[in-house]
Amino acid sequence: MDKLIAVTYTKLLVPLIIFSMRVLGKFNPKIADGLQMRESKNGLAPWLALPHGTRPIWIHCASGEFEYAKPVIKRLKKKTATPILVTYFSPSVKKAVESFVGVDMSCPLPWDKPEEWEKFFDHHQPRMLLIARTDTWPEMLRQARLHEVPTLLFSATLVATSGRARPLSRLFSRFVFDNIDSIYCVTEEDQKIFAQLGSGEKAVVVGDTRYDQVIERLQNPKPISNFIKATEIPTLVAGSTWPEDEAVLIPALAQLKGSMRAILVPHEPHLDHIRDLERMAQSVGLSVNRYTKLTANWDSDVLVIDQMGILAELYLAGTFAFVGGSFKKTVHSVMEPLAAGCPTIVGPLHTNNREAVSFQSLITPSGLPSVLVASDSDDFAKKLKLLSELAPRTLMDNKAFIEQEILNRSQKSDIVVAWAMDHLG
Repeated sequence: MDKLIAVTYTKLLVPLIIFSMRVLGKFNPKIADGLQMRESKNGLAPWLALPHGTRPIWIHCASGEFEYAKPVIKRLKKKTATPILVTYFSPSVKKAVESFVGVDMSCPLPWDKPEEWEKFFDHHQPRMLLIARTDTWPEMLRQARLHEVPTLLFSATLVATSGRARPLSRLFSRFVFDNIDSIYCVTEEDQKIFAQLGSGEKAVVVGDTRYDQVIERLQNPKPISNFIKATEIPTLVAGSTWPEDEAVLIPALAQLKGSMRAILVPHEPHLDHIRDLERMAQSVGLSVNRYTKLTANWDSDVLVIDQMGILAELYLAGTFAFVGGSFKKTVHSVMEPLAAGCPTIVGPLHTNNREAVSFQSLITPSGLPSVLVASDSDDFAKKLKLLSELAPRTLMDNKAFIEQEILNRSQKSDIVVAWAMDHLG
């Protein structure tokens, strides 16, 4: 059966995937970039243009999963001089990988074809393969097993509704996971699903390495404007918002005018969007400042952030938070505002994010959940009112409680690094 699955995958599915990407690449710039970055230059594929025979520690992440790999890389560099090779699937993470201190070599993931992987393994001779989160390619793993390269899937997660866990996909999933040596799951729920797919003995609950990265980022914040001063007025930081979120959020803020202030951080801070946000806020009677135009201490109802890369630091300036995407389609990560100690509000579309769900059951000293769910603009205003009316001491207790809960989930990267050191040989 395994042989039939392998042949079907390599002879039918992989060519179909590549063909589909070439067709879609004519209409989608991101897919076109992904195709272009895999093209050979001077007769060499990108993964063969790197130094030969370095025997690196190989880490793979699809895209945003690189955030889970960062703390592992930092700790590995303190333990060993072994080079670190990072592969990625999406072009969107290419610059982040290339610029990250600790990454010695990087390249896009080869096409999942036997002939490509044979060249890759012969060229690099990796000592091991660490995969962040979910991106498990069948031929990559099969070739790792054939070349006796130990493999670890870390910060691994699967939900019951995952396509991999459905009856028709289970045979294929078993085939893939059989070629992984160790699986470090995030929760017991993940472990149970991996066990259902035949990985019971190798799947253990370890936790999530991204907590380490988030905590380290907040402990070493980038500078932000001195005009954002601490104040007794409660401050909401609304991060990574989309127009669908802002259509709910701004009318809610208007209901609480004078009792709190808000920092709005749009996911796409292009000039037209910034202007639309300013007009929308002013239309309901809210005063507005723009971050890059501050010339004195922020004193308006709303501050619109028109600069990228400082959201984590802004959460540190907040009393509580809202995370965008949750009135659009899927919520962005709530981990950063929680790590900053902010009770966090999300919209109804949040079940894609595990922390947005699990932290609803963690009750703060105020008696309110660490994560609150708002269904619409009026409900959002009610949740904001509950939070903004808490006594200053209670707000401080809430902050300390949530921060400690995040700290309790940290230091999981050390366990991943311990596995790597055991397998260095």
